[in-house]
Amino acid sequence: MLPIVSAHPEPSVPTPAPDSNRPELVPSIPTDLTPAVSEVIRLSEAGSSEEVILGYIMGSRAPFNLSADDILYLKDIGLSSPVVAAMLNRDHDLQGQGQVYTYDQKAYPATNPAAVAPQPIAPPAAEAVASTPPPVAETPAPVYVSSPPADVSYFYENLSPYGTWVQLEGVGWCWQPRVVVINRAWRPYCDGGYWMYSDAGWYWQSTYSWGWAPFHYGRWQLHPRCGWVWTPDRVWGPAWVSWRSEGDHCGWAPLPPHAEFAVGFGWRFNGVHVAVDFDFGLRPEHFTFVALRDFNHHDLGHCQLAPTQVTRIYNHTTIINNYVVNNNTIVNQGVKVERVAAATHTQIHKVPIREVPT
Repeated sequence: MLPIVSAHPEPSVPTPAPDSNRPELVPSIPTDLTPAVSEVIRLSEAGSSEEVILGYIMGSRAPFNLSADDILYLKDIGLSSPVVAAMLNRDHDLQGQGQVYTYDQKAYPATNPAAVAPQPIAPPAAEAVASTPPPVAETPAPVYVSSPPADVSYFYENLSPYGTWVQLEGVGWCWQPRVVVINRAWRPYCDGGYWMYSDAGWYWQSTYSWGWAPFHYGRWQLHPRCGWVWTPDRVWGPAWVSWRSEGDHCGWAPLPPHAEFAVGFGWRFNGVHVAVDFDFGLRPEHFTFVALRDFNHHDLGHCQLAPTQVTRIYNHTTIINNYVVNNNTIVNQGVKVERVAAATHTQIHKVPIREVPT
């Protein structure tokens, strides 16, 4: 762990279970990847088991030719380490055989979309659409867009390779990371990161290349049709979450759209001032709960409590929305650091946050 957390606190920067009523979207695959790698991504997005994907890799006669950038990209979109390692090992085996076969699409036909489990969100008009459209639901269908307004264009260009942008009625412009399509149990501020204590309070240290934006700007929403989506804004924070605490457990949930923290004013929701113990409409399914002894773990996704435990604990928790401002920097105080230190039997060192060039 580096002693310095590089962040950019300047505000003026230029899971639910699969549901047959959800729209489907398979984001486009970068064209610089080999066909064999593209097929692995398609299999992952189609919901194929890791065993099936590994079987395809081991039987592939075409090389994967992964570069360092390719490996980082595959990690950023949610492919597991065993899958990436298997591709590297298969290339080594093919090189040892002294010959490389030409990729034959007919040998590995593309996944039939009609037989695939539904994906979190639906494809844009330019993409192939599932043969059976989703039935009409209470929530309007997403509108897919490719010309962002000026206030989100900075985020749009940087995040587009790692997910899909969509416009939702009542929410506006949203982005969904590709990892949600590959891992339907994925949730923000849980997978691909961990908590660090900083001079801005509890800071979410993401392990994704794209994590600088969705975990420090904007808000997340668990949309009934699309799953987890992110809405951008320009106000930096160490992490935008609401906390809950009970006994030896604590939990946190991403703050929803229209939850705003105003300097010198406090919290507002939908433009109305609310108290520090306001719940912002967040329910148990929005929260990640862990035992306090596991709070410092770097793989919180494997430490989180089961949904049945979360529901039981949630009903006895105390809401913690104690954000403050120090030298124009928003500080996320969250659960008391002394409690975490006592539960984990570790000395927690405060790391500094500094601005870096855009």
